[in-house]
Amino acid sequence: MEPTGSRSKEANLLRVRVDLIPEGMKELTVPRGTIIEHLLHMLKLNPEEVIVLRGEEPITEDEEIVDDDCLRIIRVVSGG
Repeated sequence: MEPTGSRSKEANLLRVRVDLIPEGMKELTVPRGTIIEHLLHMLKLNPEEVIVLRGEEPITEDEEIVDDDCLRIIRVVSGG
């Protein structure tokens, strides 16, 4: 039997798969309530330099991550 404290810690963690383009797929565990902005900070990515997709839909930085989320993060290149 596992300790109750361990179970409650796991209940507060979410699994997320992130496809970083062009780097590749990463699987992460984040605290429940994590928003996209915090995830980008964890990955050391500037929110102004990426587009985040859930499925085929772009999502905003204030979107909350859900358990077993699969996100695609595309780096945006701009120039003049």
